[in-house]
Amino acid sequence: MSGLRRAGAGAGRLPTAALRKSANAALLLFAAVAARVSLVEARRTAAGPALLSALRQEFRDDLGRLAKVIGRDLSSWLTP
Repeated sequence: MSGLRRAGAGAGRLPTAALRKSANAALLLFAAVAARVSLVEARRTAAGPALLSALRQEFRDDLGRLAKVIGRDLSSWLTP
């Protein structure tokens, strides 16, 4: 039992100034990288007609059920 007390003896202490400074530096670096990454534009390619047709066919029944649930006409989603 005394071994358990010794192992957890420092658990309630606050981190040292050096550790806090290091953690703050890491957070600032992360924030800088995250801000830079969010500015980069991803290049997208348009989906081809075959893929769009396959997706319309795949989700036709689901869109019909959704249209009934929300009470709206979603047929325009199924037309090219």
